[in-house]
Amino acid sequence: MEFSFGKKLKELRLAKDVTQDELAQHLRISPQAISKWERETGYPDIMMLPRIAAFFDVSVDELLGTGEEIRRGKIEKWSKESFEYCHTGQIAKNYELWKSAYNEYPNDQEVIVNYMYALSSYRHVVSDASIAEKAVELGEFLLQKSPDTDKRDSARQVLVILNRELGNKAKAREYAEAATDMITSRNFLLNHVLEGEELIEHSQLLTMELIIHAADEINYFLADNYPHNEAIEIWKYVIGLYKGLFPRGDLGFYNLRMSEFSGRLSRRYAMAGERELCLEELKHSVEYIKAFEEWAKGSEIEKHTSPLLNRIDMDRNYTVSTDKKMSYYTLKDLDRPVYDPYREDKEFIRIRNELEADLF
Repeated sequence: MEFSFGKKLKELRLAKDVTQDELAQHLRISPQAISKWERETGYPDIMMLPRIAAFFDVSVDELLGTGEEIRRGKIEKWSKESFEYCHTGQIAKNYELWKSAYNEYPNDQEVIVNYMYALSSYRHVVSDASIAEKAVELGEFLLQKSPDTDKRDSARQVLVILNRELGNKAKAREYAEAATDMITSRNFLLNHVLEGEELIEHSQLLTMELIIHAADEINYFLADNYPHNEAIEIWKYVIGLYKGLFPRGDLGFYNLRMSEFSGRLSRRYAMAGERELCLEELKHSVEYIKAFEEWAKGSEIEKHTSPLLNRIDMDRNYTVSTDKKMSYYTLKDLDRPVYDPYREDKEFIRIRNELEADLF
């Protein structure tokens, strides 16, 4: 991509939250000169460059884009390291990586987005409200200053979730209600203009996302509010949604979701006193974990095989925000009081032993 001095200058000015008039006053030139530089209908004298760079606390090389290739190389390297850390649950290391990157490039919006997400994940590792508050600060900066729609959407997502967790429910709602309506979003509108293979691939991806988000909506916000008999039907329906979406069993990352769904259904059966069904779903939960761990070992790009999804890659870039194997969390679930009546059951003991063997 060709470097644009005007774009870089504007990016730095907005990041520092100064107007063209304020920058002009500092440099003792006219605001019209700043406007011309940003529109690239004129350029500053070479003797002016060190003063501009010093004002924005960057090097002249960065101001002129001569350090751009080095910056991109570093970000690419950091992104690869970040993927490995997140994929193996090393959340603290991922946080330190992007914290260091942010200290080096505090005005780079790609770095800011990654640091924001790293902070958002790291808040689960340490009990420190300032971590979440810093992520909120970065999210608000991106929402106000970034010209990139995707970055603003990412910021809004983090701002809604973290403000809710920090107890700022009114603020969280404000951000949520300011978001774009789903039907008028880019993904829906693109279906009206794409054609051929591009349309098929895009429509498949949109269909998958809609079904997965529908299942998530039920999982996180709906099912637990139902009485046992209705909740059991709801969880069976959610599992059916996934089986319909992945009829050939190539769930990849979504084996984890199926493990979670089966675990929840197992606990509902336990509450209802349905011993055989409870243990059957618990067994399925463990099977999905093992399927995920086996899939995660691979490195080759694979596509889903069902006709509904056969243009879509099974993306290993999805990450798991945990510093332990998933078997650990299922094993912890078995400590729930709801399973007390089954602790001496041979099948329950076998499942527990299988999980422990996977960990140790």
